[in-house]
Amino acid sequence: MELLELFRISQETHAVFLNLMEACSIICDLLDNNKELDILREVLNLLCEISLALSDLNLKSMSNNWKGYMAIVLKFAAVLKEAICLDTPVKSLKYQIVQNLASLDVSEPMDEKLASKTLTITGFLIKVALKLLDLFWNGIEKSCNQVLQFCLTILR
Repeated sequence: MELLELFRISQETHAVFLNLMEACSIICDLLDNNKELDILREVLNLLCEISLALSDLNLKSMSNNWKGYMAIVLKFAAVLKEAICLDTPVKSLKYQIVQNLASLDVSEPMDEKLASKTLTITGFLIKVALKLLDLFWNGIEKSCNQVLQFCLTILR
């Protein structure tokens, strides 16, 4: 029982953190302060790592994590345009999509409700990736390899 309580508390803490990041005011002159920009990029990369861990534990928390990630990215899009590297989020999203699609092995019978939920989550992850790529399309050359691998994954 203690492990479940610990997980519940960590979920609540994570939700509070995402809310704080979404609610914080836009940092003025962020481009002039590389340290703050590095911290913001590190937070975004950590959220991607957290999402990978949550994808195996709790799909609702994982989707909330990506919603929070996108809210932060949208809030700071102007300062991230030139500074963001999409390798980590695209790689994380691609991994989660591949895992979801692999779980839909047609050779084994699967519960329709679970299959529907898996497809819904996979569709959501694809939408997150497309929104991210659309938002930072002009800086995509930094992450060209990961973006191409993502596209190939989706086309399979």
